[in-house]
Amino acid sequence: MPCKIDGCDKPLASLGYCSMHLMRLRRHGDAERERRRDLTKSWAYIFWKHLRRKNRAAESWMRNFEVFERECPPQPDSEHQWSLIPIDASKPIGPGNAEWKLRHKRGTWSKAKKERNKERQRDYRSAHPERVKNTILKRLYGISMADYLAMHDGQNGLCAICSKPETSVIRGKTISLAVDHCHETGTVRKLLCAKCNKGIGSFSHDADLLAKAIKYLAGA
Repeated sequence: MPCKIDGCDKPLASLGYCSMHLMRLRRHGDAERERRRDLTKSWAYIFWKHLRRKNRAAESWMRNFEVFERECPPQPDSEHQWSLIPIDASKPIGPGNAEWKLRHKRGTWSKAKKERNKERQRDYRSAHPERVKNTILKRLYGISMADYLAMHDGQNGLCAICSKPETSVIRGKTISLAVDHCHETGTVRKLLCAKCNKGIGSFSHDADLLAKAIKYLAGA
């Protein structure tokens, strides 16, 4: 025997009602009451709550969500996000004074932002080269720019191995002497030119291997 509510063919549970209408009867006192929509996940409802909280909407929209939902302009396409903005900023957002906001195109926006950040970084490096180098020295070797300059003056600006000044040029500018350090302990040794620094790096900073190379050259 079906439920006694017209149009419901679900099986009886109790009191002549199916389980669904029986639950409505117990919860609301009315078995024929329609189930309300769950608006907590509706973007329209969330945006309406935001408008009410900021007191930015016309009175008719502030008062009733159903009116707002019925009168707000339909979403044109997927390129527009759920964010209405007033056509005339001097008036509250409402019927006839609302339009959809275009969605930011993620790729274009990100690329433009990256370019702006790179430009700011280049400008900062050009304006504050010593600050940038001080930060790099502290991060990589644990020494300050003052420590580096003291080592540089102590070596008279010459490489600690070949006793020659740095000659390597990058982008039209002679680079600074490199900070040589122990890769195992992190202890800073001295300043080397690019050639000597790459040379001992090619021998993996292995003293025995370098001694063999010296012996080989002497025997040749």
